[in-house]
Amino acid sequence: IMKKGIDNLETLNPNMLSTRSYIEMWFSNMMSSVQRLYRNNAPESLDYYVLYCMGVLKNEVFYPSQNLQGNAYIDYLNHVRYQLRHMGCDELMNVIWPQLFQVNDEQLSQESLPALLNLSRACLESSGIYVLFNTFYVYIWVGNDVDSFFLQQLFNVDSLDEIANIEISEEELF
Repeated sequence: IMKKGIDNLETLNPNMLSTRSYIEMWFSNMMSSVQRLYRNNAPESLDYYVLYCMGVLKNEVFYPSQNLQGNAYIDYLNHVRYQLRHMGCDELMNVIWPQLFQVNDEQLSQESLPALLNLSRACLESSGIYVLFNTFYVYIWVGNDVDSFFLQQLFNVDSLDEIANIEISEEELF
């Protein structure tokens, strides 16, 4: 769906709002066909499909941003379109449905990965440190009540106030 929308945006109509309408119409037609096929007894997995499609519509390629203006915005959008067009399904899934991990667990080691969490505010605790990954960006959320041990281990600082003033390189992060 995302790649069809990018094709529409690049070849048929460069207007973002009409492309969003194109995706919504395509999705609506497909869901109508599914409902006719299953006669209102569709599999539960289709609920996730609806969420994924909503995630596509929220992507910055189809949802204009106010952060960049003029040629910088056009260049940025073309860069993102190019990247999305050449991604595999696994990478696209992370764009639509980002991965959330809690990284301040004493049981974690170099060999084990933290468990994926639901993308919900209810999963965030003030004593946690979380990483959100969406293929393009890595966001780190640090709760107000994080143990100083983890602050020292992860960021080499003693208090939360010091984090705002540090820069972490990619090598240090990974």
